[in-house]
Amino acid sequence: MGRIRMQFWRDTVNRLFEGRRGGTGGAGEEPVGVLLAHVLETTGLSRGFLLKMVATREGRLGDPPFADLEQVAAYGEGTYSQLLYLTAESLAGQVGADAPSLVALDHVSSHVGKALGIATVLRGLPVFVGRHRQVPLPLDVCLAHGLRHEDVLREAGAGGVSGATQAALENVVFDVATHANDHLITARTMLRELGDRRLTDAWFAPLLAAVPLALQLERLEAANFDPFSPRLRRREWTLPWRAYRAYQTKTI
Repeated sequence: MGRIRMQFWRDTVNRLFEGRRGGTGGAGEEPVGVLLAHVLETTGLSRGFLLKMVATREGRLGDPPFADLEQVAAYGEGTYSQLLYLTAESLAGQVGADAPSLVALDHVSSHVGKALGIATVLRGLPVFVGRHRQVPLPLDVCLAHGLRHEDVLREAGAGGVSGATQAALENVVFDVATHANDHLITARTMLRELGDRRLTDAWFAPLLAAVPLALQLERLEAANFDPFSPRLRRREWTLPWRAYRAYQTKTI
């Protein structure tokens, strides 16, 4: 059923682009397809970004385990980064001639998207373990710290992870979170090199996705990298202020 859904979206995207070039087909009555068709009439989008998202999602059907951290980052690149690329393209007509190039922003978006993909895996860990009975942590990092997925599943189902398994789990989460933070640091460095005077509100808006990402990593560190900590399920009341400050200062 999942592959049928992915093929539907692949066919929808291809019909939209063929229709824009004067061919047959179109969006039909699918709401997202209708909105995409409208965007294609007013601005340019790259078909490859949309198809890359579909292919990445299709590759994760069945939730196969990640072999290493690079695979987790590649998942973020194939999903969240593609969305940021598309958003930047859709806003290209709303900025002045002195705006930074799409290539420069794509480099920033690439690292933000990779960090988002990695952080999403960590944020969803309790759901995957509790509901899907899966541990989506990279196998190479788990092996390095002696963490066995079956131990996590067994202990989580019996009331909570503790002892040696808890210590190994926190070490694995620390390594994975550090990888996400490295991408975030790189994105911040590249953003500073662009210069805030050239970064308009329209260009910067998509990068605000990095604000809740940074907050998540900070809260995870405060919880000693325990992904099951109850404090991670509380609402972060500082998010509106952090987002406003980031928007005003053009920093993430």
